[in-house]
Amino acid sequence: MDAVISDRQMHRAPIQVLHIVQGQIGVTDDPNVTYTALVGVGLVICLSDPRLELGGMAHCMFAQGGDDTRFSGVAIQALLQQVLDKGGDISRLKARLYGGAKLHEGRRDIGKDNAISAEQLLRDLNVEIVAQDIGRNVVRRVRFHPTTSEATVFENDVNLPSPGA
Repeated sequence: MDAVISDRQMHRAPIQVLHIVQGQIGVTDDPNVTYTALVGVGLVICLSDPRLELGGMAHCMFAQGGDDTRFSGVAIQALLQQVLDKGGDISRLKARLYGGAKLHEGRRDIGKDNAISAEQLLRDLNVEIVAQDIGRNVVRRVRFHPTTSEATVFENDVNLPSPGA
């Protein structure tokens, strides 16, 4: 039996999976782009404007103390500005937060500090947090499709449904 392929499927560009490492930001309105990041104590922030089918991902490592995008405040502001520069509206933005793990017993909980800092800044900016998977002693792989606002979280090679995906 022959498979039927629509014109749209035939002309669709291949999906690009772009890895966002610590200190990087990606923003797009291209439906063929998916962002991914591997996160432990750091934090992945996903912002999207569902109406414009636009969004992005930032990956930061620290809560405070620096002036580059490895720090959550700088990363969130830069991500927000890039989304706004592409036409996003702050009143429609939805945020998702992932990571903030505590991987080393007996050490300062950097992951918790990261999560608290990001949550506070997003609240101050009146950006709604619609999903988060924060804390615990796990490393996560996050996949985020900015134009659909869909996120998937993988732990220990298991595909878990993302809260609010």
